[in-house]
Amino acid sequence: MSEFLKVDGAEISLKTALQWAAVLNDDEFIEKTAQNAIIVQYCAENGISASDEEIQNVFSELRYSDELEKAGETKSWMAENGLDNAAVANMCEIMALRNKVREAITDEEIKEEFVEEQSTYDVAEIYSISVDDEDLANEIVSQLEDEEDSFYNLAVEHSIDEDTYLKGGYVGEVRRNDLRAEAEAGVFAASGGDIVGPIKEDDQFTVYKVLRVINPELDDVKDVIRDRIFEEFTEGLTGTAIIEVMPLGTRQEPVDDSDDEE
Repeated sequence: MSEFLKVDGAEISLKTALQWAAVLNDDEFIEKTAQNAIIVQYCAENGISASDEEIQNVFSELRYSDELEKAGETKSWMAENGLDNAAVANMCEIMALRNKVREAITDEEIKEEFVEEQSTYDVAEIYSISVDDEDLANEIVSQLEDEEDSFYNLAVEHSIDEDTYLKGGYVGEVRRNDLRAEAEAGVFAASGGDIVGPIKEDDQFTVYKVLRVINPELDDVKDVIRDRIFEEFTEGLTGTAIIEVMPLGTRQEPVDDSDDEE
């Protein structure tokens, strides 16, 4: 088998790379390949096809995303990756079919999902200060409430969170399931500028500042919900399919382990 990668001149075949992945139980490549094959089968069974225009649109989007604006750049990219026109067209057709299945999800399905899971789409933009002493946490809250010091300065001075203290405690946008139950309840019930806490989290005490809470409308998260439903649908198809992974070993015959049983 020809080389798949070269690392400092050393050739690694696709077979070897897949064997390494198998040892580590890393089957993401296999899962994605199987999922694409299942989508193709599903579309064939349900009379779903992609037109030449739809396939061309996918190809144009692919070129745009990879900044392949000129025909020569596209040809060079294909040559560098060992791709021919048939391979590219085949993958673009699969992507077009995926788009058609995704677009077939109705607005009613999306609305139903939104009504059932509306709170999971809420977003809060927050800051935090984590310390390992409750008295210090309470003192930080007092200083913030009395406006004796800024959240930024207190985070840089006291927070033990390595990821955020140098950013003045800035965490960014989080969803409800990103926070523990007590913090989630306090943060998402707050208004912009509110201080929440301190809240005990393991051996630490965390003080939150809420910059804003966003409760999106249906139109704001329509695409997100569509993607979520599509992902669940494809996972469902994959779960019912019979997927067989061919052996990648060097032996051509099954291992005879009968001697081990004697």
